[in-house]
Amino acid sequence: MSSDSSFADHKLCGFLCAVLTVSHRDSDPAFADRCEVFNDDGEVGFRSQTGVDLFPVLNSSQCGGGGSKTKRTHSVGMVNGSMSVVHQLHAMVTRKCMRIDARVVCVEAPRVVLLIDVYLPINVWSGWQFPRSGAVAAAVFRHLRFACSRFGIPLYCVPEIVTC
Repeated sequence: MSSDSSFADHKLCGFLCAVLTVSHRDSDPAFADRCEVFNDDGEVGFRSQTGVDLFPVLNSSQCGGGGSKTKRTHSVGMVNGSMSVVHQLHAMVTRKCMRIDARVVCVEAPRVVLLIDVYLPINVWSGWQFPRSGAVAAAVFRHLRFACSRFGIPLYCVPEIVTC
């Protein structure tokens, strides 16, 4: 999943950063490690090349901050009543609506920051729409940063892609 050749039928759409927490404090992923999204028995996260599991941050105590304001979790992936971006990405990748390329850009145990490049099928620019995933796609696009001028991706096409 490394270069543009593996994504020949997809085009870079944008990127996002995600802060995750390391599952075991005895191991940390290395800088620039590639990560794959996974789902093991309902637990969604990212797994580094070195086998370190990274999960969404559920509350401030996982970051070592111990702040007074904690997020309520209602069910797996639900934070304050909405799905985490990690769960949204997993849903879109498993439905083959997008591909991602994730790398570790910062490690400050127990937190890890991933830079996630999001690639959309080339068919999107021909009018293809996300089947049964429009709401999830729209939620993911809220988190994306677009590099329109650099990559030639017009922002005006984004609302068209997610219409139901």
